[in-house]
Amino acid sequence: MVASGVCFWRSCILILPIIFIYVDCFRKDLFSTKTCYHWIYDLDQHVPQDEYMKTEISGQSCQAIYASALIRHGARYPSLKDIRSMSELHKKLLRYKVDKKLKFLTSWKNPYPEAEEKGLVKLGEVEQYQLGLRINRKLFSLFENNLENVKFVSSSTSRTKKSLQAFHKGFNGNMDEDSNVQYDIDDKILRFHTKCKRFLESVENNKTHIKEYRKFKSESHAVNLAAAVAKRLEVDDLNITTGDLKLLYFLCPFEIIISNKEDWCHILTDEEKEIMEYHYDLKQYWKKAYGHSVIPKMACPMVKKLFSHFDNAIKNRKQEERDPSVGSFFFGHVETLAPVYAALGLFNDTVPLLANNFEQQRNRLFKASHILPFSANIVLILYDCHSNGEAGGDNRFALKLYVNEKVTKFPGCQDDTCWYDEVRQRVSSHVDGCEFDRYCGMGEHAHTAHGEL
Repeated sequence: MVASGVCFWRSCILILPIIFIYVDCFRKDLFSTKTCYHWIYDLDQHVPQDEYMKTEISGQSCQAIYASALIRHGARYPSLKDIRSMSELHKKLLRYKVDKKLKFLTSWKNPYPEAEEKGLVKLGEVEQYQLGLRINRKLFSLFENNLENVKFVSSSTSRTKKSLQAFHKGFNGNMDEDSNVQYDIDDKILRFHTKCKRFLESVENNKTHIKEYRKFKSESHAVNLAAAVAKRLEVDDLNITTGDLKLLYFLCPFEIIISNKEDWCHILTDEEKEIMEYHYDLKQYWKKAYGHSVIPKMACPMVKKLFSHFDNAIKNRKQEERDPSVGSFFFGHVETLAPVYAALGLFNDTVPLLANNFEQQRNRLFKASHILPFSANIVLILYDCHSNGEAGGDNRFALKLYVNEKVTKFPGCQDDTCWYDEVRQRVSSHVDGCEFDRYCGMGEHAHTAHGEL
């Protein structure tokens, strides 16, 4: 029997005796921050031109006048630490003769060059190119004849700069040409976590801070998972560590992304991948979003930048000034997006994610596979809602939010579209009250954070 791919997030295979796990499909939307964008976004769906150009609120029709987006870089190679650990795991499995059960191990060679660690891969470029195409199409009338009036900003890393360039090719529709886009580098707003002394000391370099993530390793779900994998491999004295489980979990998406193979993907069942997903959601939640009061506060330079652009657009509109700016696009990391989510109050579960409430949190809002995949994006669109459609006068302005191209309500808003002044008031502490130096400390205390995604 041959099973075909039934949807964009599930992969299917032949059922043969040599296959390790006797299932015909596995889910691809379970790999935390190593999830490909097209595993959570259906590329086959129709994208209407100007889909984002108009909205309504309180009976008023509104027209888009400015758009900002914060975008994570595209799919990348593993880190140097993980590349080396993958080779060590392979050697360990061979020592225990696991290749008798997993035939592919005999010929497997580590396909991840150390020199390319964390570098953008081809699929990551494709993700960004396609995203640029879609965003341009969804706001076609805003950007038409205005492409030179869009600002682009990247963090200083190679993967974000290359993501920006690939996005710009799609945005401009020039796939066959080298991107000559002009852009700024600004780590103050896109890698603020590396410059926040309080965050580095209290969170990043404080192992006790992510105690829920560490406690989960001792919970029955994690303990039973390791035992189940060892039993399935039929090696009595094989000790599957939590580090081994991490590698078995992440080898799957990296193998698909870079080699277009799925050999490593059938070692863990979907249920076991859900357990691993929750384990790493605990880490993202406590370390990069809602685990410490400093996390949303340190995101204020980015939030302030977004809203200052909207403020300027409104000022120019009200005064009927001819400012040609129509958009800004920022390219960063998980460490950029997750704190901004927290600053905006997004994906904040009523009950916090804990080591002992995995079952209760199966339908949680904070699920990194869905909100922080490769090429994750936040798009905020400012609308002019003047009743007669003219500039000036008693304009009211509205804001609409899309996360990964899905409309997302602002906390406290009743509808998908919210009045701009109401949203701005809710985030005023991160805009007007942004005191990064006081929250964080700067200068000689700042350094590169470990494990950046």
